[in-house]
Amino acid sequence: MATLTELTALEAAINRGAREVEFSDAGGTHKLRYHSLEEMLRIRDQMRQELGLTTAGRGDTMGVYDKGM
Repeated sequence: MATLTELTALEAAINRGAREVEFSDAGGTHKLRYHSLEEMLRIRDQMRQELGLTTAGRGDTMGVYDKGM
């Protein structure tokens, strides 16, 4: 199961354009190297889903409001 610390480290690496991620947890310091940006984005999306931070499958929606006049 992914942790918020791992997700934050992965997103920071994606934003920097780096393929290497380093984070610390109770088990110590960990360093991961990914093969590609596509792999990182796929894993990021999986982590977000595991953590309940995404609405998978719902897509973007736009609210429409009517004053009823």
